[in-house]
Amino acid sequence: MPLGSAGGRPRGATQARRRAARGVVEEERAPGAQASDSTGMDLELGRLLGEHREGMVVRTGLRCHHGLYPILCCNWSGSTVGRRFLSCSQVEQPCEFKYWIDQEFSGRARRVIEDLVSMRQTLM
Repeated sequence: MPLGSAGGRPRGATQARRRAARGVVEEERAPGAQASDSTGMDLELGRLLGEHREGMVVRTGLRCHHGLYPILCCNWSGSTVGRRFLSCSQVEQPCEFKYWIDQEFSGRARRVIEDLVSMRQTLM
């Protein structure tokens, strides 16, 4: 799946979230600065994600079903191992919000990631 895709959701839903994210990102820029297109927004989202670590709140235009900013997560098991996503930040009763950031890994890349996760678990 491409950057910022939400599995199982219609294409319009992803575009709506991107427009919302672009609005917040543009507010954080210097006055008069504009994002020229969705590629610019993707680059800005990529920059924001590069500054965040797993478990940190990511303040974009995206919000979970509770209206909260999501946290950055990384899946460490299963078929989506190694993929980053944004998820609900409420600890007590998290909602079903999940926004995939990374594309699905396939072939050799997936096997390498699975091996690295396995080695990491062995060391712990």
